[in-house]
Amino acid sequence: MFFSRELTISGDTEAVVTLRNALDDVEGSVASRVADLFGAPGQAALSLLRRAGGWPSRQGEHA
Repeated sequence: MFFSRELTISGDTEAVVTLRNALDDVEGSVASRVADLFGAPGQAALSLLRRAGGWPSRQGEHA
């Protein structure tokens, strides 16, 4: 979203770029890992949010 200009960042952009780079270094999906903590309800909620937002359902897939 940042690079497509759908998201605007102001202020300390160095911190945002550092966060993005850190998230890129994480293998797999952070959202999936968090959803896994909540079991089936967490996965169902993540799936619903991804469909509503047009996000990929799994890493590597495109909506």
